[in-house]
Amino acid sequence: MKKNILFIILFASFSAVISSCKKKDSTGLLIPDDAAMVVHFNAASLSSKLSWDNIKATNWFQKFQNENHDSLAQQFLADPASNGIDLKSDLVYFLKMRSTGAYIVVNGKLKNDSAFAAHCKKLIPDGTQSRDGSFSFITKDDNSAVIWNKERFAFVANTPNMMWNRRYDNESPAQDQKTVTADSLKNYGEKIINLSNTQTLGTDSRFASLINQPGDIHAWIDIGKIYSSTNMTGQMMSMMKVSSLFEGNIYAMTLNFDNGKISLNGKNYQGEEMSKIWKKYPPKRMDETLINRLPANDVMVAFVNNFKPEAIKDIFKTIGVDGLINLFLGKSNLSLDDIINANKGQMLFALTGIDTKNAAKISGKLNTEEDKEPMNNIPRNNLVKFIFANAINNKGDFDRLLDLLKGKEGMFENDLKDYTFRVKDDWFAAGDSANVAAFFSGHSNTVPYADRISGHPFGAYIDFQKIISHLAGKNTDSSRAAALTTSKNMWQDMVMTGGDFTDGALNFSLDVNLVNKNINSLKQLNSYLDQMAATYKNHLDIKRSMNNSLKIKTNPVE
Repeated sequence: MKKNILFIILFASFSAVISSCKKKDSTGLLIPDDAAMVVHFNAASLSSKLSWDNIKATNWFQKFQNENHDSLAQQFLADPASNGIDLKSDLVYFLKMRSTGAYIVVNGKLKNDSAFAAHCKKLIPDGTQSRDGSFSFITKDDNSAVIWNKERFAFVANTPNMMWNRRYDNESPAQDQKTVTADSLKNYGEKIINLSNTQTLGTDSRFASLINQPGDIHAWIDIGKIYSSTNMTGQMMSMMKVSSLFEGNIYAMTLNFDNGKISLNGKNYQGEEMSKIWKKYPPKRMDETLINRLPANDVMVAFVNNFKPEAIKDIFKTIGVDGLINLFLGKSNLSLDDIINANKGQMLFALTGIDTKNAAKISGKLNTEEDKEPMNNIPRNNLVKFIFANAINNKGDFDRLLDLLKGKEGMFENDLKDYTFRVKDDWFAAGDSANVAAFFSGHSNTVPYADRISGHPFGAYIDFQKIISHLAGKNTDSSRAAALTTSKNMWQDMVMTGGDFTDGALNFSLDVNLVNKNINSLKQLNSYLDQMAATYKNHLDIKRSMNNSLKIKTNPVE
């Protein structure tokens, strides 16, 4: 008997230890561990960068406020805190997939539950109100519900026709709606507010790491959960293993509105099958020497990519499409192995300009007595100045691939007549003749953006200033000119890098740089949108004035 008691005590102690070792959430966010998509707003950080007074000072806000005569809306616009929500605490939006739809949930903390209750009752006057213990509810049909207690609130909406999976089954949104009632929405909202710290997404160390990153907004997108809840992969691609692409595929991203730039940093976590491939064929980093073969001046857009082609072959095999690809290529006496062997995986691209020229042939009647329309039907050809270069691994296999492309050249004869294609040493290059000649000249440029996109398997650069200047040079509209001037004073360039595989994820980053480096980008974005809204309003006023003038001319007063 004593042995049995001792065994029970030991078992209970062991169970308590195991229970205490269970992963706990340190984020404090009420998000279920099966959420497919999450957006977390760091309200304290965002409000420190852009106050409500900054928003209220804009012309578009004042116009909206003056045109809105609803007393509840006026109160909210004047003071958002009057609705009882704690605007200094975290606000969370998440998506919970169902087999034929999804729950959309927004939750956060309350500063004044009585004010929140009063606001909801005014906002949804025809809603059904109820109470259960410490929880209050307002439901609107079977579509949405608001749930709250003294500390927290949750808004739950049903989206029965959100996903595309009904294209592949016989269930209608109306049938799905029957399975979601007002009570089920209330129960789900109450469940969210009552989540323990062992039932939340924060128990996933990857999500916890994301939230712990300093940022204004965090986003989590679980591609696997989104696709597994639909019938797209289950029925449409049942003969393949396309699900291998999606299983465990998660994007974790952090957005910051820093001084002079908008920054996005993220990880793309890979599932088991894809991780094996990236570990076997890790992407190779691009060095500045190679990037310096690109043009140094007049570059609007540039990107470089350095990967192992064998990885692409393994991905095709994993998802089960290699047979179909070989069947298609076999018609041209090629195989997937030929394509893979032909290329090293190094690619470079740069766009240096777009020239518009009138075509030699003019169609239509032009300004005759019978046709008083302006000469706006002159065909124009755009000469895109660019360079695309691809490193060759096996020249024999590449020549066979090139022969296949040359066989199709007649289909694009008019489009390709201004461009040059050339193979030299271990490179293939295509583009306008000047850029191709410069690439093969052997001269190394000092590319100003090279150090910003090198050191990673992938890099991209966009010069907004050059793009906007090009558009401004072709523009004749005054309103558009004002918008372009505002944009040129705002946007500088964009740099994106990525492709490094570490800790089971492909890493990436994106910086959108602004002209003004001294003010945080959220405040600048608010001001920019206000100026663009004013420009658009001015454009509409001019257009309306012109239309009124035309009406007077066509309907003269007798």
